[in-house]
Amino acid sequence: MAPEQPTPAAQASPSSDVSGPVAMQSPSKPVEKKPHPARRPLFNKISRETSEYLVSNLSMLISSGVSIGEALDALTQELPDKRAMKALKQMEHQIDEGVPFYKAMGESGLFSPAVVNLVEIGESTGQLPQNLKVIATQMHKNNALASKVRAALMYPSFLLGLLFLVGTGIGVFLLPRLLKIIDSLNVEVGPITKALIALGTFFGRFGLIFAGITIASLTSIYVLSRINERVKAASETVLYHIPGIRKLLFESEVARFGFVLGTLMEAGLPVTTCLSSLSTSMSTFRYRKFTAELHQKIEDGDSFSKALANPKVRKYLPGTTCQIIITAEKSGNLSTSLLGIGQAYEDKADITARNLETLLEPVVLVILAVGVLFVALAVFLPIYSLIGNFNGSGK
Repeated sequence: MAPEQPTPAAQASPSSDVSGPVAMQSPSKPVEKKPHPARRPLFNKISRETSEYLVSNLSMLISSGVSIGEALDALTQELPDKRAMKALKQMEHQIDEGVPFYKAMGESGLFSPAVVNLVEIGESTGQLPQNLKVIATQMHKNNALASKVRAALMYPSFLLGLLFLVGTGIGVFLLPRLLKIIDSLNVEVGPITKALIALGTFFGRFGLIFAGITIASLTSIYVLSRINERVKAASETVLYHIPGIRKLLFESEVARFGFVLGTLMEAGLPVTTCLSSLSTSMSTFRYRKFTAELHQKIEDGDSFSKALANPKVRKYLPGTTCQIIITAEKSGNLSTSLLGIGQAYEDKADITARNLETLLEPVVLVILAVGVLFVALAVFLPIYSLIGNFNGSGK
């Protein structure tokens, strides 16, 4: 039997390997997908670990020849999460009725738009297991980095929480009593003690109310940042002004940019399709906006050289990274260079995450030391003044 001749589209593809994740859809018309509009309801979300478990196991089961319905049924029997179990059963029912897999995933509310978008491309090209494997790999990278960040922030967060509780307790219960003692001394007090008196008066009247409002405000900001893009963008702006966290977010987003875009381009997808999927894969609002603008410029006919020439791009991608992308585009080695960028910045983000606790711990300790020093000076300076008056009168 004569070997099958490659199609013209396959010959024109940047990569001759069409067995990798996300291959070309058809010889006549390339895949051009927009970010899927699916949104995850707030109270139907699952943990990052559960989401990674579902995607990685779906990849293994479907790669083994198991149908999507049977794979969902197998996962349903093992999941302890009742919300996820109910959603998977609904997905299985929809697929039995002929609903496409990507659409069932989007309506389940369990998966992000980026996952749904890549599954849609994989389902339409016949490369669903490979796409799921790519998604699971990226999820694993994201979850590993998030775990390191949580571990690094645990100790500083504990110290800040302890500082808030102790400070509230001192302000509500201790400062009012100290004020009575200071008033009974009948001595001239300095500006530090006056500030303490004003602070003690405020906490004596409104301390518990202030603590309750603070906790309620932080909780509201957290909830709103999960469902409102503007609040989330504002919260991210605050995080980008914290030195250690800003560096970690920058490195992790550049790593994600290189890995996702490089993986999709290596498979032979059109650049505009890759950038469309990339814009839904970034974890922060500013990088989703940046990649969406980059996608629009490339779709309008610009090259990477022209799109990355704007100095404002340096806020999102380092100058050396932009130069590598521009050079690789000219040499036809863009996908490999992007994967190299992703790996390099993933290693940098890993080191930054490990050092984050070391970076934040001195800041927290300085805040604690300043608070203790302020209270100590405010309390003891009037006592020293009183002792000085006694010594002067004795002479």
